[in-house]
Amino acid sequence: MGFLRNLFRNEVSSVSAIPEVQGRFKKTYNYVYERRQWLRGQSMKHKVEGIIQAAISPYSKNYTKWEIYFKDVNLRKTSNFVLEYYILWDFVRRANFYMSTNGKITTHEFDVFGQKEIFKEKQEKIYQYLREGSRRDAIEKVIKGVNQNSILLARTLKANPIIQLLAKEFSFFQENLLQNTHQLPVFSFYSNEVMEDYFGAGKHLPLKKFSSLNLSFKDAIVGCAVNGWNKEEIGTGNFFRFMKQLAGKIQIGRELLVDSSEYYKYAPTNFFNDRKLLEAESYTQTVVAEAWFLEEQTSLTLIEEDYGS
Repeated sequence: MGFLRNLFRNEVSSVSAIPEVQGRFKKTYNYVYERRQWLRGQSMKHKVEGIIQAAISPYSKNYTKWEIYFKDVNLRKTSNFVLEYYILWDFVRRANFYMSTNGKITTHEFDVFGQKEIFKEKQEKIYQYLREGSRRDAIEKVIKGVNQNSILLARTLKANPIIQLLAKEFSFFQENLLQNTHQLPVFSFYSNEVMEDYFGAGKHLPLKKFSSLNLSFKDAIVGCAVNGWNKEEIGTGNFFRFMKQLAGKIQIGRELLVDSSEYYKYAPTNFFNDRKLLEAESYTQTVVAEAWFLEEQTSLTLIEEDYGS
Protein backbone atom coordinates (compact mmCIF):
# COMPACT_ATOMS: atom_id res chain seq x y z
CA MET A 1 0.00 0.00 0.00
CA GLY A 2 2.98 2.28 0.55
CA PHE A 3 3.78 2.54 -3.15
CA LEU A 4 0.16 3.54 -3.85
CA ARG A 5 0.35 6.38 -1.35
CA ASN A 6 3.53 7.55 -3.04
CA LEU A 7 1.93 7.29 -6.47
CA PHE A 8 -1.17 9.25 -5.58
CA ARG A 9 0.31 11.82 -3.21
CA ASN A 10 -0.21 15.44 -4.27
CA GLU A 11 3.38 16.61 -4.78
CA VAL A 12 2.68 19.95 -6.43
CA SER A 13 1.01 21.70 -3.50
CA SER A 14 4.34 23.23 -2.49
CA VAL A 15 5.01 24.80 -5.90
CA SER A 16 5.09 28.56 -5.35
CA ALA A 17 3.67 29.23 -8.82
CA ILE A 18 0.26 27.91 -7.75
CA PRO A 19 -1.75 30.80 -6.28
CA GLU A 20 -4.28 30.46 -3.49
CA VAL A 21 -7.93 30.74 -4.48
CA GLN A 22 -9.53 34.19 -4.24
CA GLY A 23 -13.21 35.07 -4.26
CA ARG A 24 -16.24 36.50 -2.51
CA PHE A 25 -16.94 33.27 -0.64
CA LYS A 26 -14.01 30.98 0.13
CA LYS A 27 -14.84 27.51 1.40
CA THR A 28 -12.64 24.59 2.42
CA TYR A 29 -14.09 21.08 2.42
CA ASN A 30 -13.01 17.61 3.38
CA TYR A 31 -14.08 15.19 0.67
CA VAL A 32 -14.44 11.42 0.43
CA TYR A 33 -15.03 9.50 -2.80
CA GLU A 34 -15.73 5.77 -2.96
CA ARG A 35 -16.11 3.74 -6.14
CA ARG A 36 -16.94 0.10 -6.83
CA GLN A 37 -17.12 -1.22 -10.38
CA TRP A 38 -17.57 -4.56 -12.10
CA LEU A 39 -16.99 -5.03 -15.83
CA ARG A 40 -15.91 -8.01 -17.96
CA GLY A 41 -15.65 -10.18 -14.86
CA GLN A 42 -13.21 -7.79 -13.18
CA SER A 43 -13.95 -5.72 -10.07
CA MET A 44 -12.36 -2.50 -8.87
CA LYS A 45 -12.78 -0.74 -5.54
CA HIS A 46 -11.15 2.39 -4.18
CA LYS A 47 -11.53 5.27 -1.76
CA VAL A 48 -10.01 8.74 -2.14
CA GLU A 49 -9.95 11.42 0.57
CA GLY A 50 -8.58 14.94 0.72
CA ILE A 51 -9.20 18.66 0.96
CA ILE A 52 -10.50 21.04 -1.68
CA GLN A 53 -10.80 24.82 -1.58
CA ALA A 54 -13.42 26.62 -3.63
CA ALA A 55 -13.75 30.40 -3.98
CA ILE A 56 -16.98 31.65 -5.55
CA SER A 57 -17.72 35.16 -6.84
CA PRO A 58 -20.79 36.64 -8.55
CA TYR A 59 -20.19 37.45 -12.21
CA SER A 60 -23.43 37.85 -14.16
CA LYS A 61 -27.06 36.77 -14.16
CA ASN A 62 -26.22 33.41 -15.74
CA TYR A 63 -22.64 32.75 -14.62
CA THR A 64 -20.53 32.63 -11.47
CA LYS A 65 -16.74 32.69 -11.26
CA TRP A 66 -15.07 29.75 -9.50
CA GLU A 67 -11.52 29.11 -8.35
CA ILE A 68 -10.73 25.61 -7.06
CA TYR A 69 -7.66 23.98 -5.58
CA PHE A 70 -7.22 20.32 -4.63
CA LYS A 71 -4.93 20.94 -1.65
CA ASP A 72 -4.68 17.30 -0.65
CA VAL A 73 -5.37 14.00 -2.44
CA ASN A 74 -4.92 10.65 -0.72
CA LEU A 75 -5.71 7.12 -1.82
CA ARG A 76 -6.94 5.19 1.22
CA LYS A 77 -7.73 1.70 -0.06
CA THR A 78 -7.97 -0.12 -3.32
CA SER A 79 -8.38 -3.49 -4.99
CA ASN A 80 -7.46 -4.30 -8.59
CA PHE A 81 -5.61 -1.02 -8.93
CA VAL A 82 -5.96 0.75 -12.31
CA LEU A 83 -3.18 3.33 -12.60
CA GLU A 84 -4.63 5.10 -15.64
CA TYR A 85 -7.71 6.13 -13.67
CA TYR A 86 -5.66 7.80 -10.96
CA ILE A 87 -3.34 9.53 -13.41
CA LEU A 88 -6.32 11.51 -14.70
CA TRP A 89 -8.27 11.79 -11.40
CA ASP A 90 -6.34 14.83 -10.16
CA PHE A 91 -4.61 15.85 -13.38
CA VAL A 92 -6.14 19.32 -12.95
CA ARG A 93 -5.66 20.53 -9.36
CA ARG A 94 -5.86 24.31 -9.52
CA ALA A 95 -8.21 26.03 -11.98
CA ASN A 96 -10.28 29.17 -12.58
CA PHE A 97 -13.49 28.90 -14.59
CA TYR A 98 -17.06 30.10 -14.98
CA MET A 99 -20.06 27.95 -14.06
CA SER A 100 -23.54 28.48 -15.47
CA THR A 101 -26.65 28.49 -13.32
CA ASN A 102 -27.40 24.89 -14.38
CA GLY A 103 -24.06 23.69 -13.02
CA LYS A 104 -22.10 23.53 -16.29
CA ILE A 105 -18.41 24.50 -16.43
CA THR A 106 -17.60 26.62 -19.47
CA THR A 107 -14.35 26.54 -21.44
CA HIS A 108 -14.42 30.33 -21.84
CA GLU A 109 -11.36 31.73 -20.04
CA PHE A 110 -10.70 28.35 -18.44
CA ASP A 111 -7.30 28.64 -16.76
CA VAL A 112 -5.05 26.16 -14.91
CA PHE A 113 -1.97 26.53 -12.72
CA GLY A 114 1.05 24.31 -12.07
CA GLN A 115 0.17 22.12 -15.05
CA LYS A 116 3.75 21.84 -16.30
CA GLU A 117 4.88 20.40 -12.97
CA ILE A 118 1.85 18.13 -12.68
CA PHE A 119 2.45 16.74 -16.17
CA LYS A 120 6.07 16.00 -15.32
CA GLU A 121 5.07 14.32 -12.05
CA LYS A 122 2.47 12.13 -13.78
CA GLN A 123 4.88 11.22 -16.56
CA GLU A 124 7.46 10.07 -14.01
CA LYS A 125 4.87 7.92 -12.23
CA ILE A 126 3.76 6.32 -15.50
CA TYR A 127 7.32 5.18 -16.21
CA GLN A 128 7.85 4.15 -12.60
CA TYR A 129 4.75 2.01 -12.14
CA LEU A 130 3.66 0.86 -15.61
CA ARG A 131 5.81 -1.93 -16.99
CA GLU A 132 3.66 -2.79 -20.01
CA GLY A 133 4.89 -0.69 -22.93
CA SER A 134 1.60 -0.43 -24.84
CA ARG A 135 -0.34 0.77 -21.77
CA ARG A 136 2.43 3.17 -20.86
CA ASP A 137 2.51 4.66 -24.36
CA ALA A 138 -1.30 4.94 -24.49
CA ILE A 139 -1.76 6.85 -21.21
CA GLU A 140 1.27 9.06 -21.94
CA LYS A 141 -0.29 9.98 -25.29
CA VAL A 142 -3.55 10.82 -23.52
CA ILE A 143 -2.02 13.15 -20.93
CA LYS A 144 0.13 14.86 -23.57
CA GLY A 145 -2.97 15.59 -25.62
CA VAL A 146 -4.96 16.79 -22.62
CA ASN A 147 -2.14 18.95 -21.30
CA GLN A 148 -1.94 20.93 -24.55
CA ASN A 149 -5.69 21.60 -24.91
CA SER A 150 -7.70 23.81 -22.56
CA ILE A 151 -10.97 22.23 -23.68
CA LEU A 152 -9.70 18.76 -22.76
CA LEU A 153 -8.35 20.07 -19.46
CA ALA A 154 -11.81 21.47 -18.69
CA ARG A 155 -13.43 18.13 -19.56
CA THR A 156 -10.95 16.31 -17.33
CA LEU A 157 -11.83 18.58 -14.42
CA LYS A 158 -15.56 18.17 -15.07
CA ALA A 159 -15.13 14.38 -14.87
CA ASN A 160 -13.80 14.63 -11.30
CA PRO A 161 -16.56 13.43 -8.91
CA ILE A 162 -15.81 16.13 -6.32
CA ILE A 163 -16.31 18.86 -8.92
CA GLN A 164 -19.47 17.09 -10.10
CA LEU A 165 -20.94 17.19 -6.59
CA LEU A 166 -20.13 20.91 -6.23
CA ALA A 167 -21.82 21.52 -9.60
CA LYS A 168 -24.90 19.48 -8.60
CA GLU A 169 -25.31 21.46 -5.39
CA PHE A 170 -24.88 24.77 -7.23
CA SER A 171 -27.51 23.72 -9.77
CA PHE A 172 -29.84 22.63 -6.93
CA PHE A 173 -29.50 26.06 -5.29
CA GLN A 174 -30.00 27.98 -8.54
CA GLU A 175 -33.07 25.91 -9.42
CA ASN A 176 -34.61 26.84 -6.06
CA LEU A 177 -33.92 30.52 -6.75
CA LEU A 178 -35.61 30.20 -10.13
CA GLN A 179 -38.67 28.14 -9.19
CA ASN A 180 -39.36 28.95 -5.53
CA THR A 181 -40.23 32.57 -6.26
CA HIS A 182 -42.28 32.94 -3.05
CA GLN A 183 -39.52 31.37 -0.92
CA LEU A 184 -41.86 28.76 0.53
CA PRO A 185 -40.55 26.92 3.63
CA VAL A 186 -41.11 23.54 1.94
CA PHE A 187 -40.72 23.39 -1.83
CA SER A 188 -40.41 20.59 -4.41
CA PHE A 189 -39.63 20.69 -8.12
CA TYR A 190 -38.77 18.51 -11.12
CA SER A 191 -35.73 18.90 -13.37
CA ASN A 192 -33.47 16.99 -15.75
CA GLU A 193 -29.76 16.22 -15.57
CA VAL A 194 -27.25 14.53 -17.86
CA MET A 195 -24.20 12.81 -16.35
CA GLU A 196 -21.85 13.25 -19.28
CA ASP A 197 -19.56 10.40 -20.38
CA TYR A 198 -20.84 8.25 -17.51
CA PHE A 199 -20.47 4.97 -19.43
CA GLY A 200 -17.45 6.15 -21.42
CA ALA A 201 -16.64 8.84 -23.96
CA GLY A 202 -19.85 10.09 -25.55
CA LYS A 203 -22.11 7.73 -23.57
CA HIS A 204 -24.15 9.80 -21.14
CA LEU A 205 -26.62 8.96 -18.36
CA PRO A 206 -29.73 11.20 -18.57
CA LEU A 207 -31.71 11.51 -15.34
CA LYS A 208 -35.12 12.73 -14.27
CA LYS A 209 -34.91 14.42 -10.87
CA PHE A 210 -37.39 15.13 -8.09
CA SER A 211 -35.92 17.63 -5.62
CA SER A 212 -37.14 19.05 -2.34
CA LEU A 213 -35.98 21.82 0.00
CA ASN A 214 -37.12 22.16 3.62
CA LEU A 215 -36.43 25.45 5.40
CA SER A 216 -38.75 24.75 8.34
CA PHE A 217 -36.20 23.04 10.64
CA LYS A 218 -34.61 25.21 13.34
CA ASP A 219 -31.13 23.68 13.36
CA ALA A 220 -30.53 23.21 9.61
CA ILE A 221 -31.93 23.65 6.11
CA VAL A 222 -32.15 20.34 4.27
CA GLY A 223 -32.31 19.63 0.55
CA CYS A 224 -32.52 16.31 -1.25
CA ALA A 225 -33.12 14.82 -4.68
CA VAL A 226 -34.16 11.39 -5.96
CA ASN A 227 -33.17 10.54 -9.52
CA GLY A 228 -34.29 8.00 -12.11
CA TRP A 229 -33.02 7.40 -15.62
CA ASN A 230 -34.68 9.13 -18.54
CA LYS A 231 -35.52 6.30 -20.94
CA GLU A 232 -36.75 8.66 -23.64
CA GLU A 233 -33.36 10.38 -23.80
CA ILE A 234 -31.00 7.42 -23.57
CA GLY A 235 -32.13 5.54 -26.71
CA THR A 236 -32.44 2.02 -25.29
CA GLY A 237 -31.78 0.10 -28.52
CA ASN A 238 -28.38 1.67 -29.19
CA PHE A 239 -27.58 1.69 -25.48
CA PHE A 240 -27.94 -2.06 -25.00
CA ARG A 241 -26.02 -2.78 -28.20
CA PHE A 242 -23.24 -0.64 -26.75
CA MET A 243 -23.47 -2.53 -23.44
CA LYS A 244 -23.06 -5.86 -25.22
CA GLN A 245 -19.89 -4.60 -26.89
CA LEU A 246 -18.60 -3.19 -23.60
CA ALA A 247 -19.27 -6.41 -21.72
CA GLY A 248 -18.03 -8.67 -24.54
CA LYS A 249 -21.20 -10.76 -24.34
CA ILE A 250 -24.16 -11.52 -26.57
CA GLN A 251 -26.62 -12.25 -23.75
CA ILE A 252 -27.06 -9.53 -21.13
CA GLY A 253 -29.94 -8.03 -19.16
CA ARG A 254 -32.39 -5.84 -21.01
CA GLU A 255 -32.92 -3.23 -18.32
CA LEU A 256 -30.79 -0.52 -16.74
CA LEU A 257 -31.37 -0.25 -12.99
CA VAL A 258 -30.60 3.15 -11.46
CA ASP A 259 -30.46 4.13 -7.80
CA SER A 260 -29.43 7.77 -7.42
CA SER A 261 -29.88 10.44 -4.76
CA GLU A 262 -28.44 13.68 -3.37
CA TYR A 263 -28.47 15.26 0.10
CA TYR A 264 -27.55 18.80 1.15
CA LYS A 265 -27.39 20.34 4.61
CA TYR A 266 -27.18 24.11 5.08
CA ALA A 267 -26.78 26.38 8.09
CA PRO A 268 -30.13 27.86 9.28
CA THR A 269 -29.39 31.29 7.82
CA ASN A 270 -30.94 33.20 4.92
CA PHE A 271 -30.66 30.43 2.33
CA PHE A 272 -31.66 32.54 -0.68
CA ASN A 273 -29.18 35.35 -0.03
CA ASP A 274 -26.28 33.77 1.82
CA ARG A 275 -26.41 29.98 1.77
CA LYS A 276 -23.82 28.12 3.84
CA LEU A 277 -23.37 24.55 2.66
CA LEU A 278 -22.32 22.38 5.61
CA GLU A 279 -22.56 18.91 4.05
CA ALA A 280 -23.24 17.40 0.64
CA GLU A 281 -23.59 13.80 -0.47
CA SER A 282 -24.40 12.06 -3.72
CA TYR A 283 -24.92 8.37 -4.44
CA THR A 284 -25.38 6.64 -7.79
CA GLN A 285 -25.58 2.95 -8.60
CA THR A 286 -26.21 1.58 -12.10
CA VAL A 287 -26.63 -2.08 -13.05
CA VAL A 288 -27.16 -4.05 -16.24
CA ALA A 289 -27.33 -7.77 -15.49
CA GLU A 290 -24.29 -9.74 -16.75
CA ALA A 291 -22.78 -6.58 -18.21
CA TRP A 292 -22.23 -3.66 -15.88
CA PHE A 293 -22.13 -2.51 -12.24
CA LEU A 294 -20.95 0.88 -10.97
CA GLU A 295 -21.50 2.38 -7.52
CA GLU A 296 -20.21 5.82 -6.54
CA GLN A 297 -20.60 7.76 -3.30
CA THR A 298 -19.21 11.26 -2.82
CA SER A 299 -19.37 13.49 0.26
CA LEU A 300 -18.23 16.98 1.25
CA THR A 301 -17.97 18.43 4.78
CA LEU A 302 -17.27 22.10 5.41
CA ILE A 303 -14.23 22.70 7.63
CA GLU A 304 -13.62 26.43 7.02
CA GLU A 305 -15.34 29.39 5.43
CA ASP A 306 -14.41 33.04 5.07
CA TYR A 307 -15.33 36.06 3.00
CA GLY A 308 -12.64 37.25 0.62
CA SER A 309 -12.33 40.01 -1.93
